[in-house]
Amino acid sequence: MFCLEGMPATNHLPQPDIGALYSDHHGWLQGWLRRKLGNAGDAADLAQDTFIRVLSKHEAPDVLAPRAYLSTIARGLVADFFRRQDLERTYLDTLAALPEQHTPSPEARALILEALTAIDAILDGMKPAMRQAFLLSQLEGLTYPAIAERLGVSLRTVNTYMADAIAHCHQVAPGMDSVRGMMQAIPPHIGAPVLQAPLKGRRQALRGLALLASGGAVGYAVYGSADDAAPWRSALAEYRTGVGEQRSVRLADGSLLILNTDSAVDVRFDTSQRTVVLRSGEIVIETAHRPHAGAPRDTRPFVVQTAHGAMRALGTRFTVRHAPESTTLVVLEHAVAVRPARAALQTPPVLVRAGQQLVFNAAGTAPLQTGDDLADAWRHGSIVVDNWPLSRLVAELGRYRTGHLACDSAVASLRVSGAFPVADTDQALAVLARSLPVRVRRLTRYWVTVGAA
Repeated sequence: MFCLEGMPATNHLPQPDIGALYSDHHGWLQGWLRRKLGNAGDAADLAQDTFIRVLSKHEAPDVLAPRAYLSTIARGLVADFFRRQDLERTYLDTLAALPEQHTPSPEARALILEALTAIDAILDGMKPAMRQAFLLSQLEGLTYPAIAERLGVSLRTVNTYMADAIAHCHQVAPGMDSVRGMMQAIPPHIGAPVLQAPLKGRRQALRGLALLASGGAVGYAVYGSADDAAPWRSALAEYRTGVGEQRSVRLADGSLLILNTDSAVDVRFDTSQRTVVLRSGEIVIETAHRPHAGAPRDTRPFVVQTAHGAMRALGTRFTVRHAPESTTLVVLEHAVAVRPARAALQTPPVLVRAGQQLVFNAAGTAPLQTGDDLADAWRHGSIVVDNWPLSRLVAELGRYRTGHLACDSAVASLRVSGAFPVADTDQALAVLARSLPVRVRRLTRYWVTVGAA
Protein backbone atom coordinates (compact mmCIF):
# COMPACT_ATOMS: atom_id res chain seq x y z
CA MET A 1 0.00 0.00 0.00
CA PHE A 2 1.33 3.43 -0.92
CA CYS A 3 1.76 5.89 1.94
CA LEU A 4 3.71 9.08 2.63
CA GLU A 5 6.77 8.77 4.81
CA GLY A 6 5.88 9.15 8.44
CA MET A 7 2.16 8.59 7.85
CA PRO A 8 0.33 5.40 8.84
CA ALA A 9 -0.78 3.09 6.00
CA THR A 10 -4.54 3.38 6.47
CA ASN A 11 -7.59 4.23 4.41
CA HIS A 12 -9.38 5.96 7.30
CA LEU A 13 -8.85 9.26 9.06
CA PRO A 14 -9.01 9.30 12.89
CA GLN A 15 -12.61 9.30 14.06
CA PRO A 16 -13.95 12.78 14.91
CA ASP A 17 -15.55 13.71 18.19
CA ILE A 18 -19.07 12.50 17.43
CA GLY A 19 -20.32 14.00 20.69
CA ALA A 20 -19.15 17.47 19.67
CA LEU A 21 -20.62 17.01 16.20
CA TYR A 22 -23.95 16.11 17.81
CA SER A 23 -24.02 18.92 20.34
CA ASP A 24 -22.91 21.58 17.84
CA HIS A 25 -25.19 20.64 14.93
CA HIS A 26 -28.09 18.45 16.09
CA GLY A 27 -30.37 21.42 16.76
CA TRP A 28 -29.60 22.97 13.39
CA LEU A 29 -30.16 19.65 11.58
CA GLN A 30 -33.48 19.03 13.32
CA GLY A 31 -34.67 22.54 12.37
CA TRP A 32 -33.55 22.02 8.78
CA LEU A 33 -35.46 18.74 8.60
CA ARG A 34 -38.54 20.24 10.20
CA ARG A 35 -38.68 22.90 7.49
CA LYS A 36 -38.37 20.17 4.86
CA LEU A 37 -40.96 17.83 6.37
CA GLY A 38 -43.34 20.19 8.19
CA ASN A 39 -43.52 17.80 11.14
CA ALA A 40 -41.45 18.04 14.32
CA GLY A 41 -41.76 14.35 15.19
CA ASP A 42 -40.53 13.13 11.82
CA ALA A 43 -37.74 15.71 11.89
CA ALA A 44 -36.56 14.51 15.30
CA ASP A 45 -36.57 10.88 14.17
CA LEU A 46 -34.63 11.58 10.98
CA ALA A 47 -32.11 13.77 12.81
CA GLN A 48 -31.40 10.85 15.16
CA ASP A 49 -31.19 8.46 12.21
CA THR A 50 -28.66 10.77 10.55
CA PHE A 51 -26.29 10.61 13.52
CA ILE A 52 -26.80 6.86 13.79
CA ARG A 53 -25.73 6.66 10.13
CA VAL A 54 -22.63 8.76 10.96
CA LEU A 55 -21.73 6.35 13.77
CA SER A 56 -22.11 3.37 11.45
CA LYS A 57 -19.71 4.76 8.86
CA HIS A 58 -16.08 3.71 8.84
CA GLU A 59 -14.69 6.87 7.28
CA ALA A 60 -14.57 10.18 9.12
CA PRO A 61 -16.75 13.03 7.95
CA ASP A 62 -15.37 16.22 6.45
CA VAL A 63 -15.14 18.14 9.71
CA LEU A 64 -14.40 21.34 7.78
CA ALA A 65 -18.00 21.36 6.50
CA PRO A 66 -20.03 19.35 9.06
CA ARG A 67 -23.41 20.77 8.11
CA ALA A 68 -22.93 20.00 4.44
CA TYR A 69 -21.90 16.47 5.42
CA LEU A 70 -24.89 15.97 7.73
CA SER A 71 -27.39 17.43 5.25
CA THR A 72 -26.09 15.12 2.51
CA ILE A 73 -26.79 12.07 4.69
CA ALA A 74 -30.13 13.51 5.79
CA ARG A 75 -31.26 14.10 2.17
CA GLY A 76 -30.85 10.40 1.48
CA LEU A 77 -32.87 9.56 4.56
CA VAL A 78 -35.56 12.07 3.57
CA ALA A 79 -35.78 10.43 0.12
CA ASP A 80 -36.27 7.05 1.83
CA PHE A 81 -38.84 8.65 4.14
CA PHE A 82 -40.93 9.99 1.26
CA ARG A 83 -40.66 6.68 -0.58
CA ARG A 84 -42.03 4.91 2.49
CA GLN A 85 -44.78 7.52 2.77
CA ASP A 86 -45.86 6.86 -0.80
CA LEU A 87 -45.87 3.13 -0.16
CA GLU A 88 -47.92 3.49 3.05
CA ARG A 89 -50.40 5.85 1.39
CA THR A 90 -50.97 3.35 -1.41
CA TYR A 91 -51.26 0.55 1.16
CA LEU A 92 -53.92 2.45 3.12
CA ASP A 93 -55.84 3.24 -0.06
CA THR A 94 -55.72 -0.45 -1.04
CA LEU A 95 -56.99 -1.55 2.38
CA ALA A 96 -59.82 1.00 2.25
CA ALA A 97 -61.01 -0.43 -1.08
CA LEU A 98 -61.12 -4.05 0.14
CA PRO A 99 -64.38 -5.80 1.08
CA GLU A 100 -64.66 -6.13 4.84
CA GLN A 101 -64.22 -9.91 4.74
CA HIS A 102 -60.84 -9.52 2.98
CA THR A 103 -59.49 -6.81 5.29
CA PRO A 104 -56.66 -8.07 7.52
CA SER A 105 -56.72 -7.61 11.28
CA PRO A 106 -54.91 -4.59 12.81
CA GLU A 107 -52.07 -6.87 13.93
CA ALA A 108 -51.74 -8.41 10.46
CA ARG A 109 -51.81 -4.95 8.84
CA ALA A 110 -48.67 -3.92 10.68
CA LEU A 111 -46.84 -7.14 9.71
CA ILE A 112 -47.91 -6.81 6.07
CA LEU A 113 -46.72 -3.19 5.98
CA GLU A 114 -43.35 -4.21 7.40
CA ALA A 115 -42.97 -6.89 4.71
CA LEU A 116 -44.10 -4.50 1.95
CA THR A 117 -41.54 -1.91 3.04
CA ALA A 118 -38.73 -4.48 3.07
CA ILE A 119 -39.68 -5.87 -0.35
CA ASP A 120 -40.00 -2.38 -1.84
CA ALA A 121 -36.49 -1.53 -0.65
CA ILE A 122 -35.14 -4.72 -2.21
CA LEU A 123 -36.90 -4.05 -5.53
CA ASP A 124 -35.62 -0.47 -5.66
CA GLY A 125 -33.18 -0.22 -8.54
CA MET A 126 -34.79 -2.92 -10.67
CA LYS A 127 -35.86 -1.88 -14.13
CA PRO A 128 -39.67 -1.57 -14.33
CA ALA A 129 -40.21 -4.56 -16.62
CA MET A 130 -37.90 -6.73 -14.54
CA ARG A 131 -39.66 -5.67 -11.35
CA GLN A 132 -43.07 -6.46 -12.81
CA ALA A 133 -41.98 -9.88 -14.03
CA PHE A 134 -40.48 -10.66 -10.63
CA LEU A 135 -43.66 -9.66 -8.79
CA LEU A 136 -45.87 -11.68 -11.14
CA SER A 137 -43.69 -14.72 -10.45
CA GLN A 138 -43.05 -14.40 -6.72
CA LEU A 139 -46.21 -12.67 -5.55
CA GLU A 140 -48.92 -13.90 -7.91
CA GLY A 141 -47.34 -17.29 -8.70
CA LEU A 142 -47.51 -16.97 -12.52
CA THR A 143 -45.41 -19.29 -14.65
CA TYR A 144 -42.80 -17.85 -17.00
CA PRO A 145 -44.99 -18.49 -20.09
CA ALA A 146 -47.93 -16.78 -18.37
CA ILE A 147 -45.69 -13.81 -17.51
CA ALA A 148 -44.51 -13.58 -21.11
CA GLU A 149 -48.14 -13.49 -22.28
CA ARG A 150 -49.12 -10.91 -19.65
CA LEU A 151 -46.21 -8.59 -20.52
CA GLY A 152 -46.31 -9.22 -24.26
CA VAL A 153 -42.67 -10.33 -24.45
CA SER A 154 -40.86 -13.51 -25.40
CA LEU A 155 -40.22 -16.36 -22.97
CA ARG A 156 -36.49 -15.77 -23.44
CA THR A 157 -36.94 -12.17 -22.29
CA VAL A 158 -38.79 -13.33 -19.18
CA ASN A 159 -35.97 -15.76 -18.40
CA THR A 160 -33.51 -12.86 -18.66
CA TYR A 161 -35.65 -10.64 -16.45
CA MET A 162 -35.91 -13.29 -13.76
CA ALA A 163 -32.21 -14.18 -13.82
CA ASP A 164 -31.27 -10.52 -13.44
CA ALA A 165 -33.89 -10.01 -10.71
CA ILE A 166 -32.66 -12.98 -8.70
CA ALA A 167 -29.07 -11.76 -9.05
CA HIS A 168 -30.19 -8.32 -7.83
CA CYS A 169 -31.88 -9.89 -4.78
CA HIS A 170 -28.70 -11.78 -3.89
CA GLN A 171 -26.76 -8.51 -4.01
CA VAL A 172 -29.07 -6.43 -1.81
CA ALA A 173 -30.74 -9.08 0.38
CA PRO A 174 -29.58 -12.13 2.36
CA GLY A 175 -30.84 -14.35 -0.46
CA MET A 176 -33.88 -15.53 -2.36
CA ASP A 177 -35.11 -17.68 0.52
CA SER A 178 -35.50 -14.63 2.75
CA VAL A 179 -37.17 -12.68 -0.08
CA ARG A 180 -39.64 -15.52 -0.67
CA GLY A 181 -40.35 -15.64 3.07
CA MET A 182 -41.25 -11.95 3.08
CA MET A 183 -43.38 -12.40 -0.04
CA GLN A 184 -45.38 -15.16 1.67
CA ALA A 185 -46.39 -12.70 4.41
CA ILE A 186 -48.09 -10.46 1.83
CA PRO A 187 -51.54 -11.43 0.45
CA PRO A 188 -51.33 -11.12 -3.36
CA HIS A 189 -54.51 -9.02 -3.57
CA ILE A 190 -52.76 -6.43 -1.36
CA GLY A 191 -49.16 -6.76 -2.49
CA ALA A 192 -49.78 -6.57 -6.23
CA PRO A 193 -51.48 -3.13 -6.33
CA VAL A 194 -49.20 -1.65 -3.66
CA LEU A 195 -45.83 -2.76 -5.02
CA GLN A 196 -46.73 -1.97 -8.62
CA ALA A 197 -48.28 1.44 -7.86
CA PRO A 198 -45.00 3.44 -7.98
CA LEU A 199 -44.44 2.25 -11.55
CA LYS A 200 -47.89 3.46 -12.54
CA GLY A 201 -47.28 6.82 -10.89
CA ARG A 202 -44.00 7.36 -12.70
CA ARG A 203 -45.57 6.49 -16.04
CA GLN A 204 -48.38 8.95 -15.38
CA ALA A 205 -45.88 11.71 -14.59
CA LEU A 206 -43.97 10.94 -17.77
CA ARG A 207 -47.18 11.23 -19.78
CA GLY A 208 -47.73 14.63 -18.22
CA LEU A 209 -44.24 15.76 -19.10
CA ALA A 210 -44.66 14.51 -22.65
CA LEU A 211 -47.90 16.44 -23.00
CA LEU A 212 -46.29 19.65 -21.77
CA ALA A 213 -43.33 19.07 -24.08
CA SER A 214 -45.66 18.82 -27.06
CA GLY A 215 -45.91 22.63 -26.90
CA GLY A 216 -47.45 24.82 -29.54
CA ALA A 217 -51.17 25.13 -30.11
CA VAL A 218 -51.98 21.62 -28.91
CA GLY A 219 -50.28 22.15 -25.55
CA TYR A 220 -52.07 25.46 -25.02
CA ALA A 221 -55.44 24.08 -26.07
CA VAL A 222 -55.58 21.59 -23.19
CA TYR A 223 -54.28 24.16 -20.66
CA GLY A 224 -57.41 25.42 -18.98
CA SER A 225 -59.62 22.53 -20.08
CA ALA A 226 -61.18 19.83 -17.92
CA ASP A 227 -57.79 18.14 -17.94
CA ASP A 228 -56.65 20.84 -15.50
CA ALA A 229 -58.00 18.62 -12.73
CA ALA A 230 -55.68 15.72 -13.66
CA PRO A 231 -53.33 14.78 -10.77
CA TRP A 232 -50.19 15.34 -12.84
CA ARG A 233 -51.17 19.01 -13.26
CA SER A 234 -50.64 19.50 -9.52
CA ALA A 235 -47.39 17.55 -9.60
CA LEU A 236 -45.99 19.79 -12.35
CA ALA A 237 -47.42 23.11 -11.11
CA GLU A 238 -45.22 26.19 -10.95
CA TYR A 239 -45.58 26.60 -7.17
CA ARG A 240 -46.17 23.63 -4.86
CA THR A 241 -46.08 22.73 -1.19
CA GLY A 242 -45.76 19.34 0.43
CA VAL A 243 -47.91 17.99 3.25
CA GLY A 244 -47.38 20.23 6.28
CA GLU A 245 -45.49 22.85 4.29
CA GLN A 246 -46.46 26.50 3.61
CA ARG A 247 -44.98 28.95 1.12
CA SER A 248 -45.25 32.70 0.40
CA VAL A 249 -44.76 34.08 -3.12
CA ARG A 250 -44.63 37.76 -4.09
CA LEU A 251 -46.16 37.98 -7.56
CA ALA A 252 -44.97 40.23 -10.37
CA ASP A 253 -47.61 42.90 -9.65
CA GLY A 254 -46.77 43.00 -5.94
CA SER A 255 -49.68 40.81 -4.83
CA LEU A 256 -49.00 38.21 -2.15
CA LEU A 257 -49.80 34.53 -2.69
CA ILE A 258 -49.55 32.15 0.28
CA LEU A 259 -49.90 28.39 -0.26
CA ASN A 260 -51.13 26.17 2.55
CA THR A 261 -50.30 22.49 3.03
CA ASP A 262 -50.29 20.16 -0.01
CA SER A 263 -51.20 22.86 -2.54
CA ALA A 264 -50.34 23.53 -6.18
CA VAL A 265 -50.66 26.75 -8.19
CA ASP A 266 -49.86 28.03 -11.67
CA VAL A 267 -49.58 31.76 -12.40
CA ARG A 268 -50.37 33.37 -15.77
CA PHE A 269 -49.46 37.06 -15.95
CA ASP A 270 -49.28 38.85 -19.31
CA THR A 271 -50.34 42.17 -20.83
CA SER A 272 -54.05 41.39 -20.52
CA GLN A 273 -54.48 39.19 -17.45
CA ARG A 274 -53.36 38.35 -13.94
CA THR A 275 -54.56 34.81 -13.35
CA VAL A 276 -53.76 32.38 -10.53
CA VAL A 277 -54.82 28.79 -11.21
CA LEU A 278 -55.33 26.80 -8.01
CA ARG A 279 -54.86 23.14 -8.95
CA SER A 280 -55.28 21.72 -5.46
CA GLY A 281 -55.13 22.76 -1.83
CA GLU A 282 -55.65 26.20 -0.32
CA ILE A 283 -54.28 29.72 -0.77
CA VAL A 284 -54.52 33.23 0.62
CA ILE A 285 -54.44 36.14 -1.83
CA GLU A 286 -53.64 39.73 -0.88
CA THR A 287 -53.94 41.83 -4.02
CA ALA A 288 -51.44 44.64 -4.47
CA HIS A 289 -52.23 48.25 -3.60
CA ARG A 290 -50.90 51.18 -5.60
CA PRO A 291 -47.20 51.59 -4.79
CA HIS A 292 -47.68 55.31 -4.06
CA ALA A 293 -50.24 58.09 -4.41
CA GLY A 294 -50.82 59.02 -8.02
CA ALA A 295 -49.39 55.78 -9.40
CA PRO A 296 -51.40 54.29 -12.29
CA ARG A 297 -53.89 51.61 -11.35
CA ASP A 298 -53.29 48.13 -12.79
CA THR A 299 -56.38 47.62 -14.93
CA ARG A 300 -55.74 43.97 -15.71
CA PRO A 301 -58.32 41.79 -13.95
CA PHE A 302 -56.98 39.68 -11.08
CA VAL A 303 -58.65 36.26 -11.27
CA VAL A 304 -58.28 33.03 -9.31
CA GLN A 305 -59.42 29.94 -11.21
CA THR A 306 -60.20 26.44 -10.02
CA ALA A 307 -61.82 23.50 -11.81
CA HIS A 308 -65.17 24.83 -10.53
CA GLY A 309 -65.06 28.43 -11.75
CA ALA A 310 -63.43 31.87 -11.61
CA MET A 311 -63.17 34.45 -8.82
CA ARG A 312 -62.39 38.06 -9.72
CA ALA A 313 -60.81 40.09 -6.94
CA LEU A 314 -62.15 43.60 -6.33
CA GLY A 315 -59.25 44.98 -4.31
CA THR A 316 -59.21 42.42 -1.56
CA ARG A 317 -57.82 39.73 0.76
CA PHE A 318 -59.42 36.30 0.58
CA THR A 319 -58.85 32.54 0.92
CA VAL A 320 -59.67 29.87 -1.65
CA ARG A 321 -59.81 26.16 -0.87
CA HIS A 322 -60.06 23.65 -3.69
CA ALA A 323 -61.55 20.22 -2.99
CA PRO A 324 -62.44 17.63 -5.64
CA GLU A 325 -66.18 18.28 -5.29
CA SER A 326 -66.26 22.05 -4.71
CA THR A 327 -64.38 25.30 -4.09
CA THR A 328 -64.78 27.36 -0.91
CA LEU A 329 -64.15 31.13 -0.95
CA VAL A 330 -63.90 33.23 2.23
CA VAL A 331 -63.58 36.98 1.73
CA LEU A 332 -61.69 38.79 4.50
CA GLU A 333 -61.53 42.27 2.96
CA HIS A 334 -63.53 44.06 0.24
CA ALA A 335 -65.27 41.73 -2.26
CA VAL A 336 -64.88 38.98 -4.88
CA ALA A 337 -67.12 38.24 -7.88
CA VAL A 338 -67.66 34.52 -8.53
CA ARG A 339 -68.76 32.81 -11.74
CA PRO A 340 -69.15 29.00 -11.80
CA ALA A 341 -67.52 27.28 -14.78
CA ARG A 342 -70.78 26.24 -16.45
CA ALA A 343 -72.77 29.39 -15.69
CA ALA A 344 -74.51 30.98 -18.67
CA LEU A 345 -72.76 34.07 -20.04
CA GLN A 346 -75.79 36.26 -19.29
CA THR A 347 -75.92 35.13 -15.66
CA PRO A 348 -74.43 37.84 -13.39
CA PRO A 349 -71.60 36.77 -11.08
CA VAL A 350 -72.25 36.26 -7.39
CA LEU A 351 -70.75 39.07 -5.30
CA VAL A 352 -69.16 37.86 -2.06
CA ARG A 353 -68.36 40.62 0.41
CA ALA A 354 -66.03 40.80 3.40
CA GLY A 355 -67.21 38.50 6.17
CA GLN A 356 -68.99 36.14 3.77
CA GLN A 357 -68.27 32.63 2.51
CA LEU A 358 -69.38 30.90 -0.67
CA VAL A 359 -69.17 27.23 -1.65
CA PHE A 360 -69.62 26.49 -5.34
CA ASN A 361 -68.98 23.90 -8.03
CA ALA A 362 -69.02 24.08 -11.82
CA ALA A 363 -72.83 23.86 -11.96
CA GLY A 364 -73.72 26.57 -9.43
CA THR A 365 -73.41 28.07 -5.97
CA ALA A 366 -74.72 27.31 -2.49
CA PRO A 367 -76.35 30.13 -0.47
CA LEU A 368 -73.99 32.74 0.95
CA GLN A 369 -72.93 32.09 4.54
CA THR A 370 -71.17 34.03 7.27
CA GLY A 371 -67.44 33.60 6.75
CA ASP A 372 -64.85 32.65 9.34
CA ASP A 373 -62.74 35.74 10.03
CA LEU A 374 -59.93 33.38 11.14
CA ALA A 375 -60.00 31.36 7.94
CA ASP A 376 -56.39 32.32 7.24
CA ALA A 377 -55.09 31.65 10.77
CA TRP A 378 -53.09 28.72 9.37
CA ARG A 379 -50.68 31.19 7.76
CA HIS A 380 -49.64 32.14 11.30
CA GLY A 381 -49.24 28.50 12.36
CA SER A 382 -52.57 27.56 13.93
CA ILE A 383 -56.02 26.19 13.29
CA VAL A 384 -58.38 28.31 15.39
CA VAL A 385 -61.69 26.57 16.11
CA ASP A 386 -64.84 27.60 17.92
CA ASN A 387 -67.22 24.83 19.03
CA TRP A 388 -66.22 22.49 16.21
CA PRO A 389 -67.14 18.78 16.33
CA LEU A 390 -64.02 16.77 17.06
CA SER A 391 -64.35 14.90 13.76
CA ARG A 392 -63.99 18.16 11.83
CA LEU A 393 -60.88 19.21 13.75
CA VAL A 394 -59.27 15.77 13.31
CA ALA A 395 -59.99 15.90 9.56
CA GLU A 396 -58.43 19.37 9.41
CA LEU A 397 -55.32 18.25 11.31
CA GLY A 398 -55.06 15.33 8.90
CA ARG A 399 -54.35 17.76 6.06
CA TYR A 400 -51.07 18.72 7.76
CA ARG A 401 -49.64 15.24 8.28
CA THR A 402 -48.98 12.21 6.13
CA GLY A 403 -50.73 8.89 6.55
CA HIS A 404 -54.13 8.02 8.01
CA LEU A 405 -55.62 10.15 10.80
CA ALA A 406 -59.18 9.22 11.76
CA CYS A 407 -61.75 10.04 14.43
CA ASP A 408 -63.81 7.23 15.92
CA SER A 409 -67.56 7.75 15.63
CA ALA A 410 -67.95 7.31 19.40
CA VAL A 411 -66.22 10.65 20.04
CA ALA A 412 -66.86 12.43 16.72
CA SER A 413 -69.52 14.76 18.10
CA LEU A 414 -67.50 16.09 21.06
CA ARG A 415 -67.21 19.89 20.80
CA VAL A 416 -63.82 21.58 20.66
CA SER A 417 -62.61 25.19 20.86
CA GLY A 418 -59.08 26.57 20.87
CA ALA A 419 -55.96 27.06 18.76
CA PHE A 420 -54.02 24.03 17.54
CA PRO A 421 -50.55 24.12 15.92
CA VAL A 422 -50.31 22.94 12.33
CA ALA A 423 -46.52 22.58 12.37
CA ASP A 424 -46.69 19.89 15.07
CA THR A 425 -49.87 17.85 14.77
CA ASP A 426 -48.62 15.33 17.34
CA GLN A 427 -48.62 18.15 19.88
CA ALA A 428 -52.16 19.10 18.81
CA LEU A 429 -53.30 15.50 19.32
CA ALA A 430 -51.63 15.42 22.73
CA VAL A 431 -53.58 18.55 23.72
CA LEU A 432 -56.82 16.82 22.69
CA ALA A 433 -55.95 13.75 24.76
CA ARG A 434 -55.32 15.93 27.83
CA SER A 435 -58.44 18.08 27.49
CA LEU A 436 -61.05 15.58 26.26
CA PRO A 437 -62.04 12.02 27.23
CA VAL A 438 -60.20 10.64 24.23
CA ARG A 439 -57.16 8.51 23.54
CA VAL A 440 -54.79 8.70 20.58
CA ARG A 441 -54.06 5.20 19.29
CA ARG A 442 -51.14 4.58 16.92
CA LEU A 443 -50.98 1.38 14.87
CA THR A 444 -47.94 2.83 13.11
CA ARG A 445 -46.59 6.37 12.87
CA TYR A 446 -48.81 6.86 9.83
CA TRP A 447 -51.99 5.11 11.05
CA VAL A 448 -53.48 7.08 13.93
CA THR A 449 -57.01 7.06 15.39
CA VAL A 450 -58.57 9.37 17.98
CA GLY A 451 -61.01 7.27 19.98
CA ALA A 452 -62.66 7.00 23.36
CA ALA A 453 -60.37 6.94 26.40
